[in-house]
Amino acid sequence: MRLLILFLVPIVISCNQQPEYWDLSHFNFVEDALSDEEAVKVIYKNTWLDQDHSLDAYNHYVIVSQESGDTVNLLSLFVTPFTNEQMVFNYFSINSSLVKGHISAFSHSDLDSISNEDTSSLKIKERTLRFRNVLKGSYFETIANNDFPTVIGMLGKIYP
Repeated sequence: MRLLILFLVPIVISCNQQPEYWDLSHFNFVEDALSDEEAVKVIYKNTWLDQDHSLDAYNHYVIVSQESGDTVNLLSLFVTPFTNEQMVFNYFSINSSLVKGHISAFSHSDLDSISNEDTSSLKIKERTLRFRNVLKGSYFETIANNDFPTVIGMLGKIYP
């Protein structure tokens, strides 16, 4: 019985931990680090388990351009499911019509504008969603905590 309690206590404690966040100021934003529809490979991700929580903070991906070989942080409102066999996607910037359409559908309202000057603001109808935080993972922090250029957008797949 004592062994069972010693085994279960760390599991219960880890399940009740609150998520940690980075502030947006932690990241080095470079708007043109990637081009729209550029092929990228995911080498790290820290995302919410489901899409419902994604309006609380950005999901964090570290991706490598398949064209230039550059490594870039991607902050995204959307959780992109993938497997070890499917890790190459296309990048879509926050200003692309695809991302704007997803944000409108996700927030159930029309997206009025996205402010390039303030990457933490999305103006949706008469309200502004503010994203000041990025989900911070406790695993592979040496990859996640970096000085790579950062973009905001989403991952998708273009099929011929």
